[in-house]
Amino acid sequence: AFPASILLMSMDPYKAFKAFTNLIPALTSLIRFIKAQKKGKNDISKENLNFLKIQIIKNAFLSLLEEKNPKAFKHLNNLRINPLNFLTEWFGTVYGTTLSFDVLL
Repeated sequence: AFPASILLMSMDPYKAFKAFTNLIPALTSLIRFIKAQKKGKNDISKENLNFLKIQIIKNAFLSLLEEKNPKAFKHLNNLRINPLNFLTEWFGTVYGTTLSFDVLL
């Protein structure tokens, strides 16, 4: 429910639904990977799980960027800039900083 609410705050319901359903295949792949790992081993390594989470976030960002700003998406691709070079800093800033209500609204 939390990811859907974030999308609904920044998009109209149709686009939020579309973005959320685009995330489902990535999450399904992650669940399949975890189950496969558990069959082979008793537990999945924390490093593998963290890597997969980062890849899902990167793919979601690229999908949204391509939809919302195709020019920027093409520019990053042409320059061969990996979004992981700046995404971790952005998310650290967004989730590591408390913003006032004036900024949020």
